[in-house]
Amino acid sequence: GSSGSSGQERLKITALPLYFEGFLLIKRSGYREYEHYWTELRGTTLFFYTDKKSIIYVDKLDIVDLTCLTEQNSTEKNCAKFTLVLPKEEVQLKTENTESGEEWRGFILTVTELSVPQNVSLLPGQVIKLHEVLEREKKRRIESGPSSG
Repeated sequence: GSSGSSGQERLKITALPLYFEGFLLIKRSGYREYEHYWTELRGTTLFFYTDKKSIIYVDKLDIVDLTCLTEQNSTEKNCAKFTLVLPKEEVQLKTENTESGEEWRGFILTVTELSVPQNVSLLPGQVIKLHEVLEREKKRRIESGPSSG
């Protein structure tokens, strides 16, 4: 019974710590439609998979240079929409529900700004997670910093 979890396999490919994951609808610059991806936030990179079990990502987006994250008022009920404004492109994200929207926003801002955002409406447990991710990301940046060798 080799039921190796895809998370482990993906770690080998990306070599980055997984901070958050979930379904996201992504619309990158130049695309007309949203694409539905299982998305992982590893370090400051979003990895997009066709589904939860896929091991090879189909696309990735480095958000380390995030200029800002703008929220859009969604006309649809129970979904959050926001735009990642990057130096080279703007990427629109849409979540399946407002709660996961807040989580994505929290995690994305935490790793890009290296501080836990104050204005996210999350549960205490989720905020604790953000602080853990913040520590891990700071540590990761120190370790993967100017590599001597």
